[in-house]
Amino acid sequence: MDCGIKNQYYLIFGARRLQKRLEKLEIACRYEEFDDNHSGINYRMDESLPYLYHILGS
Repeated sequence: MDCGIKNQYYLIFGARRLQKRLEKLEIACRYEEFDDNHSGINYRMDESLPYLYHILGS
């Protein structure tokens, strides 16, 4: 799960809460915040898709 710290829809607050809850429940989750907003972030696919391929393809 990742979220831009400049997210114009304020999704970062929910993402942070969800990550903390998952951590408390000891549910494994990769969480990253990046310096951008919610739009025009196709470049993040270079980071997220290989990770998902590795996790789901294993």
